[in-house]
Amino acid sequence: APDPKWGRESKQRSTHNNYITLPVLFMMLSNHYPVTYANSRVIPAIVTCVIVAGALVRYFYNRWHLEHGAAPWWAWLVAAIAIWAAFWIATASSPGVRPVLGLPGPEMKAASADAPRAPAEAVNVVETRCAMCHSPEPVWDGIGEAPKGVLLDTPEHIAAFAPGIRMQAVLTHAMPPNNLTDMTDQERVVLARWLGVGAVANR
Repeated sequence: APDPKWGRESKQRSTHNNYITLPVLFMMLSNHYPVTYANSRVIPAIVTCVIVAGALVRYFYNRWHLEHGAAPWWAWLVAAIAIWAAFWIATASSPGVRPVLGLPGPEMKAASADAPRAPAEAVNVVETRCAMCHSPEPVWDGIGEAPKGVLLDTPEHIAAFAPGIRMQAVLTHAMPPNNLTDMTDQERVVLARWLGVGAVANR
């Protein structure tokens, strides 16, 4: 006789897929909106709210189809509250959005005199190709705040994010996205020389 445990496991997997589809879709798309993850400390709270909201929406429709019209309408109210909470947490914790909401912004500390500084030629490349987005007030259309909170507007900030620059612009061509700012191979070589990388990644 067939082992019933396989049926139970399949049902369990189907149930999980049913309830987490909407939250997973949101989290896949949210990478395009830096404000969602601007503050890494609140990511668990945002994800929790989204999972609760998505699962409740699916619960509503599951009951709706099962009972032919009778459904727990309260689920929409709780889901809306959860989405509102996620939105508030994301915006209220974002350094770039807090002033817009009338909340105090992050305390800015001046770099100490002995803070590491990137060399002038590397600073020139980053300021020309990266800082239009990665600055306290980005000037690139559609960018309201520095993606991931990464600031590349001073030699000290550039030096502080050197590992990320190495990974995103030298070892790979992930940044700038689609090379929208036309960073040249020669400029990547300048960054590689500063970061001690032997070769720049091929396109």
